Amino acid sequence: MARRLTSQRGMSLIELMIAGLISLIISMVVMQLMIGSNRSNSRIDGMSQTQENASFAINWLSQKIRRGGYSPYTSVIPDRIVMDACDSQVNPPDADAYCSYDSTDSPDQLAIERVSANGTTCSGASLEDLGVDETDLVIDVFWVERDSGENDDEYDDLLKCASYTDSGSLIDSVQTLASGIEDFQVLYATSATSGFVPLDSVSDLSAVTAIRIGVLARAFSDAAQIDGSRSYIVLDGDPQLFDDGVLRQIFENTIYLMNAENVGG
Repeated sequence: MARRLTSQRGMSLIELMIAGLISLIISMVVMQLMIGSNRSNSRIDGMSQTQENASFAINWLSQKIRRGGYSPYTSVIPDRIVMDACDSQVNPPDADAYCSYDSTDSPDQLAIERVSANGTTCSGASLEDLGVDETDLVIDVFWVERDSGENDDEYDDLLKCASYTDSGSLIDSVQTLASGIEDFQVLYATSATSGFVPLDSVSDLSAVTAIRIGVLARAFSDAAQIDGSRSYIVLDGDPQLFDDGVLRQIFENTIYLMNAENVGG
């Protein structure tokens, strides 16, 4: 009985080349998927950072601005909520910086007046501990300092605040509240205006009943790159064009001043 012999042959050169090409294609596809996933995760993280930063700034500002015109006493009532416009752009800790400032090509400055009532400064320090009487008037000033130079990267645009007495004395040191806030714009509404208008369009600051604020915030890092240039416009500010690939977002809020009806009364 003859024995059947089965022969086996190895893969040819062409088959090896085809197998190698298929493996290379699979590797490239997997690599692209991983790169795309990492890029997507970076953008999600960057967007979350931007939203968190802008949300904090807007919520904090809104809470502090609502105190404008506050007084629990009938014997002392602020004659306004929004302080007069500055003669020129000046920021705390300068003695004459307890004023509001409006600009389209740089961040605005907002100064609001209230009664101490043994409350806190804009940064949360006790006014009583700082020697401010409960019936003294206090002015809280909010602004953005661009390119502060405090960091080695571009993440050095800071939202700041300071509190003054009505005589122009700085109550406490200037406080940094958030970094990465690149713009801060403010609009005002009164019974005499149609909608919200810039500071120089308000003839009677004691009649301000609502304030609209907007901030432009950037991500903590530039890891989540976006393609092309992006333009951002915060309220009445000039357009700002960026081509650095950094994620940014604009947040806005309207604050109705519940103490406005008592101001000057």
